[in-house]
Amino acid sequence: MELAFIVKAAPFGGATAGIIETPQGDFGSVKNVAESMFTDYLYPFELTGVLLLVAVIGAVVVAKKRQLMESGDTTAMRDDEETEE
Repeated sequence: MELAFIVKAAPFGGATAGIIETPQGDFGSVKNVAESMFTDYLYPFELTGVLLLVAVIGAVVVAKKRQLMESGDTTAMRDDEETEE
């Protein structure tokens, strides 16, 4: 609520009641965003995808180990330890 008062009170040089003029043309259209994402920002987009994949795999591994520890199944945990050595 406070932000609305700040925006209304801020001097925007000709803008009335804190409203900024609307963008012109195709600014923000799906086509322009997709084109920019798959050309200019392809490497960060791919890197983010790989990072999310690694995070999901890590979360599954941690959850599986926690589930095995809580169930008391020590044979599965011993099998994991033997493969690591």
